[in-house]
Amino acid sequence: MNDQAVDSTARTGGCSKVLGYGCLIVILMGVILGAVVWTQWRGWTADSLRSVAEEMIKRSDLPDAQSTRIRERINGLAEDFENGDVSTTQFGLAMGFLMQGPFFVKIFHDEVVTKSGLSDDEKAEASLTLQRFARGVSEGSISTTALQESASGAKNQKPSDDDIRAIIAECKTKADNAGIPEEPHEIDVAGSVDRAIERALKEGASAPPPVAEDGG
Repeated sequence: MNDQAVDSTARTGGCSKVLGYGCLIVILMGVILGAVVWTQWRGWTADSLRSVAEEMIKRSDLPDAQSTRIRERINGLAEDFENGDVSTTQFGLAMGFLMQGPFFVKIFHDEVVTKSGLSDDEKAEASLTLQRFARGVSEGSISTTALQESASGAKNQKPSDDDIRAIIAECKTKADNAGIPEEPHEIDVAGSVDRAIERALKEGASAPPPVAEDGG
């Protein structure tokens, strides 16, 4: 397996710790990435992406306008991949960038934090912290892999309340260190999806094609 495939697998493993209850989404993402690396089943892979994206949108609490923009953008990516206008390298990069950005932070908040046993005050504090954290990711002052890094100490696939508290504390430290103001900030999640896909298309276009496996 090439380095890119290994890196994608590592990122997906970190995601499973963060999403917990929503780990089915991450498992499906892993299936998609596996299909990108090992097969040319473009139609199946595109359909899988559409299904996963729809599930993620349903699990989030995004406004309808944001949900529609994300759905249209991802469906467009899936269609271009199915038609061969997007390479497997570009598609794989897009999946990785999407799983590291504000959309992922939003899913973590809506799917994990709000359904946890944290008190209302703790959830309110976590919401503010994750808004600050997502702002830092969006503005480039916090690494896109920082949430997975913050979750690396979680003991279980489904993080416990103590795990969540530790993740939020680490996210707050990263936001503080990045100088993100302690104030609510509404992230343009759909815009972050657009930027992730555009970045993947640009970087993937200049990357060398994957080396074909010798079937003999």
